[in-house]
Amino acid sequence: MEKELKEIHQISKDSMNEVRTIVENLKSRTLASELETVKKMLEIAGIEVQIENQLDKASLTQDLESTAAMILLELATNIIKHAKARSASLRLTRRDQEVILSVLDDGKGFTRVGGKELHTVRDRVLPFSGQVQIVSLKNPTEVRVHLPYKERN
Repeated sequence: MEKELKEIHQISKDSMNEVRTIVENLKSRTLASELETVKKMLEIAGIEVQIENQLDKASLTQDLESTAAMILLELATNIIKHAKARSASLRLTRRDQEVILSVLDDGKGFTRVGGKELHTVRDRVLPFSGQVQIVSLKNPTEVRVHLPYKERN
């Protein structure tokens, strides 16, 4: 009985360590590695992709970098799942005190906008008081995300 308890205890410790590692890896998602992932995802789905990254990622806070990475991943997933696009373009820029993520695709676009679209992206932007904007519904579809620029200390 004591042997089984020791085994269970060890399994529990190992599991906790694995969870900690996973959480740390999620927290430290870099924009550069996530952009690579997004590019591969889109290419595997048969979508030609262009990425223009003008951000100096070294100056972004970890929080902002991680959030931007997750938003781009979400938008790319939406293109793959819904858009039936042949090409996509991702542009990351900084203007004054904001970071702008602009995602365009040549897919079928939005039929109409009722406010519920992109709710996952909107949820990620909320803590930053950022904004999600559907710039054009189609030809091309363009979604723009504005996040306040925060510098690393």
